[in-house]
Amino acid sequence: MPEPLRINQAYRPKPVDYFVKRKYIHTKLSTRRYKMPELSVKKAKHIKSHILDIEFSDGEHRLVDFAPFIFSVGHPDYERYKSESGFLTFKIEDGNLNWDDYTMIFPVEDLYSGKLAR
Repeated sequence: MPEPLRINQAYRPKPVDYFVKRKYIHTKLSTRRYKMPELSVKKAKHIKSHILDIEFSDGEHRLVDFAPFIFSVGHPDYERYKSESGFLTFKIEDGNLNWDDYTMIFPVEDLYSGKLAR
């Protein structure tokens, strides 16, 4: 069993400690950068109301309900998306869902988790 740290001992990270920052993995002992795979939206299919089935570049599918976000935000630019016809005007551009030239857009990571910030 390893000895417990004494009060005067400083913690020194082991070489296997990793830090994830801006899609790169850094190790304490190496300056090499390993690019993590880019996550992007490949397809989106309307299910009902404000729910989309989104397919991502890694092959995963997520059902995302946009209604809680759209109806809780009081911004006038989002009023047109409260109707189903306005909501369905989205396009997939640069690997992300985009409404009306970036009027409404979400981080791909939020779409992947299925939780949209309000």
